[in-house]
Amino acid sequence: MASQKKIRLPKGFESLETSQNESQIRQKCLAKRRSKRCRSLAASLAACGGDGGPCGSGACPVCFRANRRKIIPETIKLHGQYPALKAVTLIFYEEAMTSKEFMAWDVRPLIVKLRKKFGRCGVRGPVIGSFDIDYHADTELWLPHFHLLISSDEAGLKALRRYMKRPKNMVRDGVKNRPMLVQGINDPAKQAGYLYKSYWSQIACYSKNGKRRTAKRRLKKNQHALSLLKLDQLGLQGGLFLYGLRYSGGKLRVMGQCHRGRQ
Repeated sequence: MASQKKIRLPKGFESLETSQNESQIRQKCLAKRRSKRCRSLAASLAACGGDGGPCGSGACPVCFRANRRKIIPETIKLHGQYPALKAVTLIFYEEAMTSKEFMAWDVRPLIVKLRKKFGRCGVRGPVIGSFDIDYHADTELWLPHFHLLISSDEAGLKALRRYMKRPKNMVRDGVKNRPMLVQGINDPAKQAGYLYKSYWSQIACYSKNGKRRTAKRRLKKNQHALSLLKLDQLGLQGGLFLYGLRYSGGKLRVMGQCHRGRQ
C-alpha cells in the first residue's frame, strides 16, 4: 500500500512549551487587572490541562494550538483540491470601534452578512478563514477584518471588491483606504497558518524617509486584557468563517454546490 503524503504544519509552528509560556504571560496580564472577569479568566488559563482537562477558552494559547494542529492540515488539503484559491483580506473600516465599544460588539452579524454577500456576488466557494482585529494606536480604534482563502472566478471577486469599496467603508476621516487585498498562494502551509491566530496585535505608525509606515506589535496591557476577554467570549471557533464548507470532528467537508464550482 502506498504511504500517504504527510501534510506538514507551517515552518516554525509553535511548540507546546512556547504555548505554555505564552499562557503564563497572559495569566499575569489578566491577574493584574481589577476586573473580576479578567481574574476569573486568568484562573481558568492556569487550571488548563489539570484535573478538569483542557479549558477550551479562545484566549488559551495551549488549547488554540491544539485546534490549529487540526484545522491547518485540513486547510492545506483544501488547497490541493482547489489550487485556484486566493488569499483575500477584507477590512471593515465602517465597523471600527473604540475600546469602550469593543466588548459589546458582536462579530456574528457581520459573518452572516458576509456569507449572504458572497452569494449575491456570485462567489461559488469554498471559502475558509477567520475573523481578526487589530488595535490602531494612532486612532485608538479596533479595526475588524477577515483573512480568507476564496475560490471564485474574476467576476465574483470584482463584485466583492465593489461591495468592499462602498464609500462608507472606503473613506474614513477623509482618508482613502484599501479595504480588500487579493494575493496568490505561494506557501499553502504558511498562509493556512496565518488564517488561525490565537492573538491580536497593535498597529503602530512611524515615519521612514518621509513616508508613513506601520508595524505590528504586542498589545499594551489594557488592550491585551480586553483582547483576551474577547477571545474567550468568541471561543475556539467563534471567529471561524466558512462558506460552502462544514467543519466537524476535526475534518473539513465541502458542500455539494462547491464540487460543481470546482476550478
